[in-house]
Amino acid sequence: LWSEDYSLDTDGGAPTDLMVTFYSEETPVHMGDAPRGWRHWRGELAVAGATLVSVEGTDFANPTTQHVDQNGNGATFRTNTRGETSSLLLSVTDVQPGAAIVLELEEAAETGSAPPFYRPRVPGGRVRLPLSELRGGRLERLLPIENYPRDSVTLRRVRPDGPRDLTFSYTDTDTPRQGDYYFVRVRQLNDAMAWSSPVWVGGHPSQ
Repeated sequence: LWSEDYSLDTDGGAPTDLMVTFYSEETPVHMGDAPRGWRHWRGELAVAGATLVSVEGTDFANPTTQHVDQNGNGATFRTNTRGETSSLLLSVTDVQPGAAIVLELEEAAETGSAPPFYRPRVPGGRVRLPLSELRGGRLERLLPIENYPRDSVTLRRVRPDGPRDLTFSYTDTDTPRQGDYYFVRVRQLNDAMAWSSPVWVGGHPSQ
């Protein structure tokens, strides 16, 4: 599996477009279990050391579980994830050295799994994302709960007006085997995804 993120702004200048992305795993812990339920993310976001111009949800399609409301230099929000991401796009100005995005997350309980024998409660807490700690335009904070170590919040400096046409190269050093194929998956800034048709490379030569 090879991937490249073309949405990042890695120039190192004062960032104006930032994306806060929430993610939770969905794979069952034990074979035969039902998939994990939805992890709910809700609380308050504050911008420290910069001015928040606007904030919006990139994938907010369900108003009962997803909402963001700007309040001065911060916002209240709620969204949920289940094996995927959900993001907030922020536009900021007047960025000072020591600027940070601060999240105050509320305690929540997972929903939507079946059968609902066990739905763990997700503890609340504060997450501070200093812009000075961005590396290559990205900073990740892991927020694990029992049996799910990869849940996370990620801050990225992004380019909403980035290029639509890209060229890349990849060399696979493994010998193709029967049934091998390649495909391209694209994840957009609004968290939508698209897949190409497979390109088959493995198999027997034509006779």
